Amino acid sequence: MATKPLTLKGIIDTDSEDRGEELRQLRRDNQRLDESLRQVRNELGQAIADKEVLERSVRALRNQLAPLHHALRAVFGEIELAVGEEEVSVSRSAGAPVAANGSDPRWESYKQSFPGVAARIIDALLSHPEMNLVQLSAFLKCSYDTAKGASQKLMKAGALVRNGKSLRLNR
Repeated sequence: MATKPLTLKGIIDTDSEDRGEELRQLRRDNQRLDESLRQVRNELGQAIADKEVLERSVRALRNQLAPLHHALRAVFGEIELAVGEEEVSVSRSAGAPVAANGSDPRWESYKQSFPGVAARIIDALLSHPEMNLVQLSAFLKCSYDTAKGASQKLMKAGALVRNGKSLRLNR
């Protein structure tokens, strides 16, 4: 039996040196990118640690300042109840009253913020300390739904509170 010589089919690559250099360059780039990735991960870890330290500091500061904050809110709330909400105005002197029309100055800002039925609800509750929605709608000569919608806006704003089925101004 005679042996048949083997023949290769296809293209024989003669410039394997170029590909070897390409491969070495790709490996260097890959190492450089790996190092860059490691560095970015370290920086991210440091940034997260710094953020946690800052958050703990802010929480500690809030815990320390919360009593002072609540006390100042109480003081300014009492001042508003006594003299009305402070308005920034150049023309008004320090001793001038907030509202000169005889209405209660504590509720003027709410009446300006919520004109219409809501302002009329405040006026009604100033003259009648507690009323339910049926009484309010009859007193204001408006529909029950209109009175209900306006009173809900005032409750969300903190001007009204519910006392059972009755509504009253939040004093």
